[in-house]
Parts: sequence; structure tokens; C-alpha cells
Amino acid sequence: MIGVVEERREQRDAIVMSVDAANRWALVKIQGSNTQIRAWFPLNWGSNPSWLKAGNAVRISTPGGNKGRIEILGHGILLPTAVSGGSVTPPAPTLEDVVLTGLGLSATIPTATMTVVVAPGTYRIDEVVYSLIGIPMGNAMPMGTSIGMGGYGAMLTIDDDAGLFRYDLVVAGTDGVAEVVKGTGAASDPVMPATPADHVLLGWILVYPNMTAVNNSDLNRVYSDPEAANIIISASPTTLHGMSVANPHMDLTSTISISVVDQYGNPSPRATPGHAVQFLFLSGNGDLVCGSTSFDESSGTQTFYTTSGLLSMTYTRQGTAPGGVYQGNGESSPIFQVQTTIITPVYALQNLSLLDSSDDLVI
Repeated sequence: MIGVVEERREQRDAIVMSVDAANRWALVKIQGSNTQIRAWFPLNWGSNPSWLKAGNAVRISTPGGNKGRIEILGHGILLPTAVSGGSVTPPAPTLEDVVLTGLGLSATIPTATMTVVVAPGTYRIDEVVYSLIGIPMGNAMPMGTSIGMGGYGAMLTIDDDAGLFRYDLVVAGTDGVAEVVKGTGAASDPVMPATPADHVLLGWILVYPNMTAVNNSDLNRVYSDPEAANIIISASPTTLHGMSVANPHMDLTSTISISVVDQYGNPSPRATPGHAVQFLFLSGNGDLVCGSTSFDESSGTQTFYTTSGLLSMTYTRQGTAPGGVYQGNGESSPIFQVQTTIITPVYALQNLSLLDSSDDLVI
């Protein structure tokens, strides 16, 4: 005769009081008891079912008769009734302090300034809903902005920090006001300030050395150590006039400035030999001097090294004779290209407009 071993599973209904999905268990109560019992999720559950939430009935069991482990089998049928002095009603969940609608941060338009725009919206603190409404008609609008009346909930000014990095929070509180919580400046790796009590966090700004405007890329930006990211070239002036009755003093030279900059737009120093910067005439002509090196359009690519990330050179137009008299001998407005290699090569272009004695462009 073959014996049959039967698995004994004691089953009953219970009500879910709370759920800890991360640790895969729930607290439940059963009929006739006011004690909360820990009931584990089955090991073969790949995800938590939608019905597993506070206030719902579940079926629980002790698998294999092991009363040391209680598991949830599935959806229950009956809700237990409360014992004297007890309750089977789960506590109402506490609503978190959170932004409900809107309240996004943005830079000013059309020109970025050291001001941050907070959109209108609503938020909840201690289960009370507050609003930041649009600025009403009759209030002063900051100069240089084109945001319509009612188009923002607040406009907040951000201060620079004299060569330091800093996180500034934008928060809203139970007074219905948005404000800036200024962090502590640091030479590197600034610390995020804490959100004050009875406030919700709307976002933050990463303030960095030599910051002159808050751009959208600076909003909710995370600090990273400065490193070379780009190359910039500029000229002053960009237009060189020829000698004429209206302009008796001919513009002969222009200062060309080149910067290898980090991700924050600041010059990026590099130990000796420094950044290798290649300079090339793409078109046009003229004479250039950088330090002790003189060259022109026929010299080909010139390579310079900078440990500071900065280079300066002087351009002189060719259409002049001794004494600075305009000759226009084969002169052509130049276009320069500069290049450096960071991870991959990065380029920048700059052109100069050379005008003749009639102020016509010399092509």
C-alpha cells in the first residue's frame, strides 16, 4: 500500500493594514485579533498584484503547516470584524509634501539674466494645497523679458559667488511664496543645502565662477570637475575700415583672442606643454603675430601651446604701405580656423571684414 503525504495549509482571510513592497511583506489582521501579523509574499511572485493594498481582503496560509512563516495566497473574500477596543480600518495614508502642478524653473527670455522664472502651479505641504499664481497686471516686469502677465509665479534673482561653485535651491512654503535658499560656496564639489521645513523643493541652480546669466542648462545641473570642453575665438574689432574722408584714420589691426574653455565657459589651464592650438587661414590674407612668431596666409597651419588656456595675437591687414596709407594691393578679408583636441577635435571660426576707402567690403 502506497502512503500519500498531504501538504497541510491552514488558510484564513485577513485585511491588509500596510504593504512593504521593497521587503516583500504586508501587515495584516485576522478575525478575532487586534494584532498585526507579518505575511510574506510568495517567492514565485514576479511583481506585486494590483489588489495587494491597504484595506483589501487577502487569503493567508502557513505553507506546509509551518506556523513560523505566513504567506499571502491571493485575494481574500471576507473582511474580519473588529474585536472590542480594536480596529480593522487601516490608517489613512499620509500624503507627501510634493509639487502637484506646474512650478517648473526656466531662464528669462529672450535674453538669459541672473534671474530664474518659476511657472505658476500648486503644491502640497502637510496635506494642505497651496498655489503660486501668475503675477497680476500692474506689477513691474523685469527689463529684458518677454513673459506675458500671468505667465509666471515668481521671478528670483541669483547671486554669483566670487569664483566659487554653489548650489542654490528654489523652494515654496506654507506662506505661498517661492524663494531662494542660498548654498555655501566651494572651490569644488559644493554641497546641496537642505530644504527647509514646511517647504517643497522646486529645483536648484548650479552657480559657477564668472557666471553672468542663468541658462536653462544650469537648472537642476549637477556639478562635475572642470575640464576642457570647447575652443572659442573672437576678434576686436571685427570690421576694419579703410581710409576715407569720413574715416581719416585707417583701421590697420585687430586683436585675435583664443580661449580653450571648460564646461562652465572659463579658461581651462593645462600643465606644460599645455593645450595644442592649431591656427589656419581658411581664406583671405594678412599678417599675424603671436608672441615671437610672425606668419601669414602662406605659412600653413601654425601650432601654439598654452598652459593658461588663453592665446592672443595681432592681425595686420596687408593692403597698406609704410605710413599706413591704404593701397588695396591684393587684399582679401580673412576667415580663420582654430582647432584643439580634447577628446575629439573641436573647431571655431572667426572672420574679419576689411573695407576699402569707399567702405566697400574687400572680398
